[in-house]
Amino acid sequence: MATVDILCVVDAKSLVEKYPSATSASTRQTLTHADIHPYARMVTHDGQAMSNHASDDLVVRAHPGDIIRWRAISITDDKESKIAVGGFTSVNTQLYTQPVHIPSLDLWQSSAIAVGSDTYWVNFNATYEGTTCYFWWDPGINISLP
Repeated sequence: MATVDILCVVDAKSLVEKYPSATSASTRQTLTHADIHPYARMVTHDGQAMSNHASDDLVVRAHPGDIIRWRAISITDDKESKIAVGGFTSVNTQLYTQPVHIPSLDLWQSSAIAVGSDTYWVNFNATYEGTTCYFWWDPGINISLP
């Protein structure tokens, strides 16, 4: 069993400035690949990226039994600029357990349970200079046989 760590690095300042009307969960902005591309990157360890390493649409490789962990930070991770993941929605709920938040580690964790591919939705908040905006993002995951 391995651990697949995914780090999401997001430009909170630029997202808040570009989407100032996304200031509540009811006005949450859905970000397509073209929308988020300039503002977010996802990275993982060598060998765990199947495609799009260091992009906004990273596809990682995991095997049944592996632990998958997500963390998010702002490029300028300081008092004025923060990223907070609020949760995950999966299209294919048969592939991995529903991610749970582990506050003590400031990450989300899941377990791979089956083979297949999924595009999942991450809801997250970007805060800059006291303004918080709400977003959806749709990266992918691929779980394969060892």
